[in-house]
Amino acid sequence: MSLDYQYYVKKRVSRSIPSLGVLKRTLSITDSEITQFYALLENGKAYRKVVGTFKSSGVERLVYDPDPLVRKIQRMINSRIFNPKKPKEGLILWPTYLYGSVPNTFYLNEGKLELQSRDYISCAKTHCLRKSVLKVDISDFYENIHREDVFNIFKNVLKYKDDVSSILADFCTYEDKIPQGGLTSSFIASAALFDVEPKLVQRLHKKKLNYTRLVDDITVSSFHSNYDFSLAISLIKEMLLKKNLPINEDKLIISNHSNSATLVHGLRVNFKEPRLPENEISKIRASVRGLERLAECSAYRVSRDYRKSHAMCMGRINRMQRIGHNKAKQLLVRVLKILPLPSHKDIITCNKLVYRLEKNHPNDKYKYSYKRIYNLAHFELNILQRTFKAQAKSLRNRLREVKPGEI
Repeated sequence: MSLDYQYYVKKRVSRSIPSLGVLKRTLSITDSEITQFYALLENGKAYRKVVGTFKSSGVERLVYDPDPLVRKIQRMINSRIFNPKKPKEGLILWPTYLYGSVPNTFYLNEGKLELQSRDYISCAKTHCLRKSVLKVDISDFYENIHREDVFNIFKNVLKYKDDVSSILADFCTYEDKIPQGGLTSSFIASAALFDVEPKLVQRLHKKKLNYTRLVDDITVSSFHSNYDFSLAISLIKEMLLKKNLPINEDKLIISNHSNSATLVHGLRVNFKEPRLPENEISKIRASVRGLERLAECSAYRVSRDYRKSHAMCMGRINRMQRIGHNKAKQLLVRVLKILPLPSHKDIITCNKLVYRLEKNHPNDKYKYSYKRIYNLAHFELNILQRTFKAQAKSLRNRLREVKPGEI
């Protein structure tokens, strides 16, 4: 694996977007949609603030819901620039220390093609058996990544011309920063430190330290007990200062195996493989027992509240499976025995969804909102067929006639 790939966010292929005309064709957008986009920005309607989301500290989190047109444009940027299906690896080579929103990457290792997963579990795994761990949290990361930073990613990483980079920066920002909730924001956040992070990582590697960043969570670890991270902290602060990014001092944590069960992204890394904390395993078992008690009431088992409880329980068990916990399979079998069941109201709901799709199919079949309703109808029918097989079969046959168009 080359050093460039190991440290730098780089463009993988020479393919370019030399003009605004090519950009419009690449994103499948029209001049009128671009005009409409800027009108939405000017009128403050490009994004809607989502209320009721809070950080762990109790402070309200600034999350935005993009307008359907903005969502469409950003989805195209993701699928055709940041992470296109062809080539599978995308246009960008992401360094091995970045995790989270970064696509999984195939790479050659001693002549064999291997997959590097980029989720939080894989990130935590790189710190397993390290005896000292430093965790640094970047405060308000999204709010501090500005339009100029986004412009520089398109110009200096993807090598696009100024006019192309400028309009792409407009598509990806709101009020001069990347909005949390924007479809492109996570990719941009991953690339935001492209010009300062590589040198830091190389310096830390020379000190035999492991460095990872999962969006705004930086982790540095050492095989030495009670390692002095003073230099690492200074270097990280220096790097972030260059980008005007503040550190959350309250979340700057140093852990040593000798005095605690070291957690990285909520997982214990004192072992060869990441493990869930023991108290979380107990909570998952308790949630399964609680769900089994709820399922005994047939009236409640057909309710929407039961579906939410069941989905939460399944999510926790899936996490156990991903970790490889030996009790995950047993718990999964128990939960699959008490799947949510439909009521007669669900027949009405499914009929309404299918009728809505049939009515809107000619004009809306290429829209993202149409595809979302189509997927919802499939989900509802999967539950309906557990009891009302004939009705579900009839509705599914109608659904096959109104498939979304390929975008």
